[in-house]
Amino acid sequence: MKKLPELSPEERRHICEFNFSEGPVEELEGAEEAFLAFGHAAMAWGRLETHIDALLIHLNKRRFSTELFDQIHPVSFSGKLKLLKVWFERHKALSENKHAIDKIVVKLRTLSEARNGFMHALFSAYDQDKKEITIRSLRCKGKDELQIIRRDFGIEKLIQLSVAINMENKSLSLITSVLFTSSAIEQLEKP
Repeated sequence: MKKLPELSPEERRHICEFNFSEGPVEELEGAEEAFLAFGHAAMAWGRLETHIDALLIHLNKRRFSTELFDQIHPVSFSGKLKLLKVWFERHKALSENKHAIDKIVVKLRTLSEARNGFMHALFSAYDQDKKEITIRSLRCKGKDELQIIRRDFGIEKLIQLSVAINMENKSLSLITSVLFTSSAIEQLEKP
């Protein structure tokens, strides 16, 4: 990793390729298809994360377990997954779904990384003919060290991400549909 003063003219040019203004984010025409794919992925993720929040709010109650209860609802996605796993691993009324939650959590961690890679970057360009998106990102490595990342990918990658997110949301809904019942609440309240 090079320090900023050590960057070659070519590397400095790559930094300048970041369109912090103009580009498809300001000039939507011709990139509508890409924005539709980004928006669908973002909204699929928003629904999934809200689903997990609802499940945690439903489960994480002192009356269900003083030992497992955490009075601070996690903000980070990884924190939400961690708390979810604790409840399913340690509360006997949830043990029947422990393996299903474990599988979902593993997939969601992978999907979270993919989502972050797409959504926490600069949408730099869209080639309508190739249906190819270009995103760029910077990573500060400390001590003036910088990593410049450019990714070119077909729009189908975002579509695949949306489909995968929706599949995991559906898997989770099979569990929540059973847990959001009065009989499940009775089981959760048993010592």
